[in-house]
Amino acid sequence: FGLANFADFIKYYLTKNKFDICIIEYIELSFLLDSIPKTTKKYLDTHDLKNNREKEFKKYGLPHEKFTWEEEINIFKQYDKILLIQKNEYKKVSKVIGKDKTLLISHAVNLPRQKIRKKVTNIGFIASSYPPNIEGLFWFLNNVWPSFRNCDIQLTIYGSVCNYFSRFDKYKNVCFKGLFNDL
Repeated sequence: FGLANFADFIKYYLTKNKFDICIIEYIELSFLLDSIPKTTKKYLDTHDLKNNREKEFKKYGLPHEKFTWEEEINIFKQYDKILLIQKNEYKKVSKVIGKDKTLLISHAVNLPRQKIRKKVTNIGFIASSYPPNIEGLFWFLNNVWPSFRNCDIQLTIYGSVCNYFSRFDKYKNVCFKGLFNDL
């Protein structure tokens, strides 16, 4: 599918299958808004504000787009609800477009106290090829992991982040597994 074909497919699918709400994940997929029937409510799951994310990417020299706060707000106004996970971003957006159009969906994390093993022998890491994941793992493998070279410990890495580490043998006791359908 090309983007136009994907939008046509979504329009066809949503015409044949009635939904009360359609949640678009990430503002980058807002090109699909015209494919959603007028009778279906449109929600956007932002994850993070894109203009802030792009500023951070630029600050660290990562590939980024020029995307302004005004552009982001204009896109938000096309949705029935904007879902935000960070309280400060919720406050910022709800001030502009109203609390009736914004929902704070914080991560509900309840971590019960667990007994920690006396000896750790295997650490797992799962990540996409999102640039901060690549940079963070590269930094960890080159700056932290070498201090474990004489330990009996294995690091197993899953996900598309593995695609960016061409010299797998460079890292002792590190296993790059890549993508798996079922972990």
